[in-house]
Amino acid sequence: MKIRFQQQSEHSECGLACVAMLIDYFSENMRLTHLRQKYGVPNGGYNFAQLTLIFSDYNISTRCIHVDYDRIRSVPTPCIAFWKESHFVIIERVDRKKYYIVDPALGRFCLNEEEFKECFSKAILYIDRKYSKKRNTFGIFNYYFKNLLKHFKIVFSVLVISFSVQLLALSIPYIIRSIIDDPMMWKALDHSILGLTLIIISFLYFGTNYIKIKLIAKLQTTIDRDLVTTVVKHLLDLPYSYFTNRNKGDLVYTLNSNSYIRQILIDQVIELIINFVFALLYLIAMFLINTTLTFVTLIIVVLISGSLFINSFYNKKLTQNEITALSNSQNNINEMINNILTIKSTASKDNIFKNWVNNFEEQLYYEVKRANYSSIFINFSHSVQVLYTLIIYIVGIQLNQAGVELTLGSIVGFVSIGVSFISPLISILSSYNQIFSISIYVNRLLDVLETPIEALLFGGYRVENLSGLIEVNNLSFRYSKFSSDVLDNISFNIQEGEKIAIIGESGSGKSTLLKLLSGFYKPSSGEILFDKHPIDKFDIESFREKIGVVLQEDRLFSGTLRENITLGRPISDKEIWDIMLGSGLIDLVNSFPLGLDTIISENGNNLSGGQRQKISLIRTLISKPSIIFLDEPTSSMDVLSEKQMMELIFKINCTVVVVSHRISLVDKFDKILIVKNGKIEGFDSHSRLIKNCPYYNSLYYKIKELENEK
Repeated sequence: MKIRFQQQSEHSECGLACVAMLIDYFSENMRLTHLRQKYGVPNGGYNFAQLTLIFSDYNISTRCIHVDYDRIRSVPTPCIAFWKESHFVIIERVDRKKYYIVDPALGRFCLNEEEFKECFSKAILYIDRKYSKKRNTFGIFNYYFKNLLKHFKIVFSVLVISFSVQLLALSIPYIIRSIIDDPMMWKALDHSILGLTLIIISFLYFGTNYIKIKLIAKLQTTIDRDLVTTVVKHLLDLPYSYFTNRNKGDLVYTLNSNSYIRQILIDQVIELIINFVFALLYLIAMFLINTTLTFVTLIIVVLISGSLFINSFYNKKLTQNEITALSNSQNNINEMINNILTIKSTASKDNIFKNWVNNFEEQLYYEVKRANYSSIFINFSHSVQVLYTLIIYIVGIQLNQAGVELTLGSIVGFVSIGVSFISPLISILSSYNQIFSISIYVNRLLDVLETPIEALLFGGYRVENLSGLIEVNNLSFRYSKFSSDVLDNISFNIQEGEKIAIIGESGSGKSTLLKLLSGFYKPSSGEILFDKHPIDKFDIESFREKIGVVLQEDRLFSGTLRENITLGRPISDKEIWDIMLGSGLIDLVNSFPLGLDTIISENGNNLSGGQRQKISLIRTLISKPSIIFLDEPTSSMDVLSEKQMMELIFKINCTVVVVSHRISLVDKFDKILIVKNGKIEGFDSHSRLIKNCPYYNSLYYKIKELENEK
């Protein structure tokens, strides 16, 4: 039994992916998605001790050992190996001088001793006793057929029409047989009747085929709509944490694979059903004509099937590697475009280009290798098919000469049926290969679809109003079960309408705290309450409608200035102008010839950093939220703009919580929350903290001095 490959989706989850594959192999059916939800993924990844603890949760006993590469054959396989000092892979088996590796990032491959020695980091985690399990699929085929059965009427219509087309095709060999064996009967027939019959058959064939094509086109559109909208909607409903450690290029590639899945779903699955039924009909028809010729045909089919199965084995393995390389190549392109300014300013164009070329060359290598294997085996099957007709004629004539009751018409008819029998069988094998190769794409989609949506992590209490009262009790947060606490048992209260500044050194947990308050992360322990109600009981969408959030990661969309401010919300131009007058943004808008209709490029690249921040703030303030959370909202603004924006924020009649590095501004806030190494160092007004908190006193004057120097 082979290990069932599961690809890592996040940068640091190679160890978790290896654990998922081995639990799935040794114990119970397991998906990486389940382990990720249960244990999380630390930013730096897992170590062997943590992987051992995960195995023990599933009653699997393991041992971790240091071993030289020349003693690796004595270690039970499959096992997890430390790889290139920074990665985990599975050694599936060792065979003579070959090492078979399952890499959660790259897929399956085989290494010789020198290649293995170069990568192996001399540490192994292996399962120290035998386990047995019953394997079943992950529901990949359920995923296929569930989507097809949603449209049973159309699928049934396509099948009926397709059967009609094939039945018409099946009648042709019998017509040929009767023409050759009984030419006098055809001679006696009225030519006009014969011609009319042929015309009717042709029109029936054309008409049924036309209806079939129309129905398939309709089915394609319907399934496309269902699949793509389902996946994209689910993706938008996923929690923020899902996106933090994933390559955006991988996600885009996964979404784009929908069209390929749809093509296989419709074309191959339906054809598979039809071809299977008619292969049986053709087989019965051949046995009725001659048993010997049928067995000769079956021998040839075995040869063709064998070559196609071997091709399938190599093709699936290479396709996995090709998809990974293609995804990496596309991700490089995305990063190049998104970071073009950094590339040019650091003069790193050549290095970045070289990195992309390496990934692109790897992609081409697997494409060519797969094409070479396919050409060998497919050409073999085609060659056998070409020889098939000649072989049947030779054997048929010899049988005829040996006195077997087999007419020339029967031989010709048998050849026609035999060719029709082989073609659907090859199609069945090709469909089988494609359906199994598509599991690579479906597994990527399942990684999206099997992740619980954000709404399931919260309650259903719909938020109608918020006063601005916030309570945080014994709050702790860590990114995964095994990582250290980013925030450690903190508590504080914010009163209605208070303006609060959060300060601290980089990495102290300020931005994480703001994301917890905004509902982007869930606490590891403790609770956050708004108006005495726990945030995890809220309907998260209705909660976010009542708050305003501006984070450092905020981006602008390609579109007009108006569209970027409203984001599709029913907001009038008058409301936009009113908020701009109060924020000092009116001069910015007036500087654009098209005003609110000014086109903004992707990420606002045609605007300055300060202009982008102003628009993000306006976008938040215009919805008149009850509570506003801001993370460095003025970091890119000039002094005058910053002053205008802060004055606007202080005028707003709601609770405001601001993460800031600008010490010159914090003394204007009602209270200052000081975060140091994940703990609260102080929470009070500026005047009291200066007197009573040595850390704040030191930090305040140190940063004040730096700001004055600037």
